[in-house]
Amino acid sequence: MFPFLRKGPDIRETIGLISSTLTVILAALKYDNYIGISWFSVFAPLFAMDGILAYLNLIISVRLRYEKHLNASKMILILNLPSLLLFFVFKYLLAQKLENQTSISFTTIGVPLYIWSILAMIYFLIKLKEG
Repeated sequence: MFPFLRKGPDIRETIGLISSTLTVILAALKYDNYIGISWFSVFAPLFAMDGILAYLNLIISVRLRYEKHLNASKMILILNLPSLLLFFVFKYLLAQKLENQTSISFTTIGVPLYIWSILAMIYFLIKLKEG
């Protein structure tokens, strides 16, 4: 459909895999007290991934708009940016909780994931109805 979106390996998946791997390694080292960095530094690869993915989504949206694919451009912004925002809020709240900077419960920290799951369910139900 859009040939420029799928040339070779998807850069978004590669960025996600690299940042997730780095975060897991840093979290394990932090948990075992091998490194003395803050939890915000542990989650830094994921925060960087959020920024890069938001930037890539904006570039793709602008390019689709330039090529007169207005509906696809809107859908990328409507679907991807709220997801990125919700995941960012979850990671930020989790890092705050692990640093003991806030007294909110882990249940409250999970609210952005709950909202995202509802949005994903609505999206898939709409796609299922369209056929």
